[in-house]
Amino acid sequence: MLPHFHSVSVIKTSPWLGPDTVIATDACLKGCGGTFQNSYFSYKFSQEILDSVHGINKLEALAVTLALKLWGKDLRGLRFMLNCDNLVTVTIINSGRAKDPFLQACAREIAFLACKYEFEVHATHIAGVENRLPDLLSRACLNIKYMDQFHLDTDNSWSQEVISSVLWKFSCPW
Repeated sequence: MLPHFHSVSVIKTSPWLGPDTVIATDACLKGCGGTFQNSYFSYKFSQEILDSVHGINKLEALAVTLALKLWGKDLRGLRFMLNCDNLVTVTIINSGRAKDPFLQACAREIAFLACKYEFEVHATHIAGVENRLPDLLSRACLNIKYMDQFHLDTDNSWSQEVISSVLWKFSCPW
């Protein structure tokens, strides 16, 4: 039995007519970023992460996992669209499957979070140029000009999320 089961079924019977909200994420080889409503995060990967997670596909999946852990409680009961410019990550989220052990661990963590917070996610692949704000946030660790551009493109009502080291640990009990 799952330690977090709270007697609520996550199997939806009603059709999905459209998303309740949108999340967007991006990663580069040095950092990641994401947006949800008027919140954002920008994070420079630690050397420990870079030493253990190799390849952009894995870093993109990790960025999505981080975003869902960060905002999961705010997504409770919602159906939302996740915009991502990495086709591998989009496929993993929508299918729930991956051949790579690390990507499969991300898929399991996302499924666990969906059950825990009772949300439904559908990932959409978008072109990198259309993923502008998360792209700027993922590159902010490379040069301050990216964060400056993010602030120019948004208004002052946006709040930055603090990334705790706890969010990097997977909580999926499987």
